Amino acid sequence: MATRLLPNSRGGAIHYDYSELKAFLKGIRANVACGHSGHYGGVEGKLLHDITRPSPTLSGETPYKILEIGMNAGHSAWVFLTAAPHVHVTSVDIGYYAHTRQVADWFAERFPGRHRLLLGKSQQVLLEPEVTTTGGYDAAFIDGAHSYKAANLDLQNVRKLLRPGGLLIMDDVGNPAEMSSLARWHKGPTKAWYEAVSAGGIEEVGHDWNVKVAWGRYFPS
Repeated sequence: MATRLLPNSRGGAIHYDYSELKAFLKGIRANVACGHSGHYGGVEGKLLHDITRPSPTLSGETPYKILEIGMNAGHSAWVFLTAAPHVHVTSVDIGYYAHTRQVADWFAERFPGRHRLLLGKSQQVLLEPEVTTTGGYDAAFIDGAHSYKAANLDLQNVRKLLRPGGLLIMDDVGNPAEMSSLARWHKGPTKAWYEAVSAGGIEEVGHDWNVKVAWGRYFPS
């Protein structure tokens, strides 16, 4: 599939095209109150695309495995699955919304054999054999529960599943110097991420505090 990147309505920054996913969500009458397209109009999708695409292993034909924590309506999974035809995505989601399962079923038809949804709390699912025995993920995107405890546990558990040097992306990470003014759902991930960076567990490669995304890799333990 060719990636579609579109200018915004004002002709400015290039955004990611979610039109096919949006059409499906509209067709099933999904009330999506949150998600990448809802908050950022495709800007975050474009950022995730740009972060993921430079990976050397993404240019070959060997399956490129991405672990996603927090699927919701499938916006980030859509970005990854449309990045290249050999990307495989494992999504972990608590399953609170009915549309999550419906999108996963659609992905199974739209991208045969390339997406799977595991339901449950990430703190439990990431420890199950179904995930650990298929570890060695090339990239991970953490966008699960937003408390500090949950974000910190996700960072700890994902470390065991990423291949050495694998790409680590975390959503809802803002400027730690502005912690008091961050939204409550940004405070936990921001604290967890920058504690790990300060402790030498994570090397931050980049961040976009406007979109609230940070990325990097784990240092060898």
